[in-house]
Amino acid sequence: MKRPREAAADVPDADGLTVLHRVRASSKLVPWHVAAVTCIAACPDGSVFAAGYDDGKVEVFDGALFNCLARIPGSDGSEISSIAWARAPRDAHWRLFASTLDGSLLELSCQQLQPIAATDSFGGAIWCMRPAPAAAGVVTQLAAACGDGSVKLFAVHGAVAGAEYVKSLPRVEGNVLALAWHPDGRSIVSGGSDGCIHCWDVQRGTERQRITVGTSSAVPPCVWSLTVLRDGTIVSGDGDGAVQFWDGRFGTLLARHQQFAADVLALAASPDGASVWASGVDPRVALFHLVPDKATGAPHWVFLDRKQPHTHDVRSLTPLLRPDSDPLLLSGGNDGQLVLYSLERFLKEHPTRQSKSPQRPLLQLAAGLAPARLLHVQGRTLSLWQLGRAVRSQALAGGDAAGAAKHFEGDHWDLAALPSQLASITTRSSSHIAAAALSPDGSAVAAADRGRLRLFRLVAAAAAADVTAYSAETGMPTQWTLKNHSALAELLQQLPGSIQGLSFRPTPAEPLSLLVHSAGGLCHIDMAAGLSLHKPDTKQPRTKRNAALSKPEACSELGRNGRLLKLQHSCLLLGHTSASEALLLEKPWAEQLQTLLPPLYRHRYGT
Repeated sequence: MKRPREAAADVPDADGLTVLHRVRASSKLVPWHVAAVTCIAACPDGSVFAAGYDDGKVEVFDGALFNCLARIPGSDGSEISSIAWARAPRDAHWRLFASTLDGSLLELSCQQLQPIAATDSFGGAIWCMRPAPAAAGVVTQLAAACGDGSVKLFAVHGAVAGAEYVKSLPRVEGNVLALAWHPDGRSIVSGGSDGCIHCWDVQRGTERQRITVGTSSAVPPCVWSLTVLRDGTIVSGDGDGAVQFWDGRFGTLLARHQQFAADVLALAASPDGASVWASGVDPRVALFHLVPDKATGAPHWVFLDRKQPHTHDVRSLTPLLRPDSDPLLLSGGNDGQLVLYSLERFLKEHPTRQSKSPQRPLLQLAAGLAPARLLHVQGRTLSLWQLGRAVRSQALAGGDAAGAAKHFEGDHWDLAALPSQLASITTRSSSHIAAAALSPDGSAVAAADRGRLRLFRLVAAAAAADVTAYSAETGMPTQWTLKNHSALAELLQQLPGSIQGLSFRPTPAEPLSLLVHSAGGLCHIDMAAGLSLHKPDTKQPRTKRNAALSKPEACSELGRNGRLLKLQHSCLLLGHTSASEALLLEKPWAEQLQTLLPPLYRHRYGT
């Protein structure tokens, strides 16, 4: 990777090259624990969506660019079961609520990154929570399915944090695991471990009808998921792997599809009610569509197709209705991935992952000393590492006729010392760490959770696809940015995924050398030189290659400003460790899948 020459570099560097420490991080050096996605909820205005995880954290994403806007850390022993958006008439913005399996209903602040109010369910674990249908941009009711067999109703008031308990619907046998509102907002359907669907009148608090889901099994299947379509049709997913369509008025079975080998945990419907998606322990996402019968013309439900972007259980499906863009379908599950599908072109387009490296741990470099130090934070644990020191390989130690050592791009460098762990700190609080920072000299660490800010000192015993440079004096974009904006925008659009980090070269004399990285690639930009447009090679190789970097460019492209390199594995961190060295941390996604519980076993023919 070419950079401007410097007379005195940390590593002998007569040809202006940067030594890249490329670490395919082991679980010991950089532990990366990916939590399961338990629920997804899209804001009714389509601007953002939120995802809840089984480690108690909640992430909020932009609905257009899909980058993470806020991460609200969780705590030990708290698992998010559902999230919902609500808004009272006097509220200026939509408010985010979450329910947990310990029986709490929380209001979360995306500005303070913590819960600002908590309400007890008075019914044990909350397995499911759903907001009432939005009317004129207002949602003031939340319904919670509780472990004591009841459905609790809560009210949301303007300018008052939290939700207020209103009433409880009569209890039924077993746990209530799923619920859904009727589009008119006057009735609720619930299902649970008793194998029945209960239809409730919200105003009167009475049960209007009861539907038995099981057909022939001695033990009734659990009803894991429910949704109600615009015409009142009730759709259920159960423990037998069946998706069933019921007449909402009479409770009769309209259609039954057995497309899954295990429990159906999630359902989603299109706004017009003509399409339904389902998934669960069998991680295939199936599409059912309402079509007219060829003989009679009467509409009936048919199975169309399925896709399987997930490797493990899918636990949530939800539509994202964006005002100025095509609607999307979102899915998430035990593999920790958020996947996006086109709602209207589900059969024609492939799904895409929101990120190649979801739920990245907090990583920060201290380049003020040699060798550099790396801070790793995840959960309640902070780990401080000292990186290795690079030396020129003995096989390349020769020089030219004048005796000067020659350096070429791609030359291998050895490690004179391996990375070593300096400290590992686990906080006593049950709250997970929300933010942390490492001092420039690597001797002090600051960490903050919901309750307090901590400072630790080491004592020796022996982050859209855009980059803009602003002037510190005027606060306006620099002349380089204005001149190269078009070329820079086109360059960064070629970078796989959204930008996750920037790193300037740590030299006061020449601070204009910048490294930009996403989860799937990196780019070097020299702001002291012009940026020219470069069209990438769109030809696909005939065979798959296992090389971690993309195919090497032609020699004429070596050192070109704005050169882009694509990565095979997920990039967790890229940053300068000195004026002439940089660190690249990669993690194979297959390594993360091995840490999860095994998915549903499906026998393959011939094995």
